[in-house]
Amino acid sequence: MLRVTVKKDRDVVFFYPRLEGADSSVVVYAEDGPGLRRLFALQGKKGLWTEMGRQYVLDLRSAPYGWVRKDVDVKLTIVLTGKWSQVWHLGSAVLF
Repeated sequence: MLRVTVKKDRDVVFFYPRLEGADSSVVVYAEDGPGLRRLFALQGKKGLWTEMGRQYVLDLRSAPYGWVRKDVDVKLTIVLTGKWSQVWHLGSAVLF
């Protein structure tokens, strides 16, 4: 599990999850008060890796207040499930 805070200064960010296996997944949640709101989910397939270097869009407008405000911090939780689930990073950055 990764916890990331991103400044909502744009509507979308990009990230690079990669996985293989039917038991693998990458799910991104935004904090929504006391709960979580799912923003993204990717499920693996048995025997197939997702495309290397594929860029996925994370729409921050779906985060709480994301469609209205540009000055809020969005707190994200990225949940990796399965042996072959990964999110590529550059240094400490996972969102671009």
